Amino acid sequence: MTKKRISLTLDEGILKRADRFVGHISESRSGVFEKLLEKAFLAMVPKAAIILAGSGEQNVLMQRFEGKLIVERHLGRLETAGVEKVVFVGKNLEGLKKHLKGREGQFLFVDDMGSGTGGALKKSGHLIRDTFFLIYGDTISNIDYKDLYKFHMDQGVMATVALTTWNEPQKFGVPEITGTMIKGFREKPAKSDNYLISAGSFVIEPEVLELISAGNVSLEKLVLPKLASINQLAGYIFSGNWTDVGGIS
Repeated sequence: MTKKRISLTLDEGILKRADRFVGHISESRSGVFEKLLEKAFLAMVPKAAIILAGSGEQNVLMQRFEGKLIVERHLGRLETAGVEKVVFVGKNLEGLKKHLKGREGQFLFVDDMGSGTGGALKKSGHLIRDTFFLIYGDTISNIDYKDLYKFHMDQGVMATVALTTWNEPQKFGVPEITGTMIKGFREKPAKSDNYLISAGSFVIEPEVLELISAGNVSLEKLVLPKLASINQLAGYIFSGNWTDVGGIS
């Protein structure tokens, strides 16, 4: 990871306390501050998430999977991770609004008639100012969002996508990975029993929104390849339970 030299003015008491860690968590004062800041940032798990509900006539989040509403499956895992604010983007959100009325937490709703996954993100991203989770509503998993965020922070990139394996490649291509970094997407991969695919969960930095133009934009076809081309897209390989219950339009 690239390092930059900076100058800081700090309280003398803080410097003395930091110096106590020299030789323990790092051999230098600057190394100590880097470790302490890193620890502080890791503790600041994103408090916001965007869930894409799609543009179908039936809102996928209000459907049941194994006896439980899909929206409740998503909210349960996000609440466990400490997320307090959730933005829902999609079509036909009225039923969702009624279901969540009076519930503790901050819920926002953005109507979207079909501007693509990237367009929906662009349309709602202004409601969140810091790092956030992005989740496709038609995917269900037991991803540990805290661990996903820690991985993302370790990579120092603009976006991280959770990856899982499937017996068919996704239509926009198979990610090509070197180490933890996604370098591109192969549209016609060699035949295999298992392919790496997106698990529909991401960690996104606000700067990503600047790469998305207005209108109908596909995150998979345009935005993710662009991030990969500038070495700003990491892949978090996830081996837990994962189910695709539909298709976000």
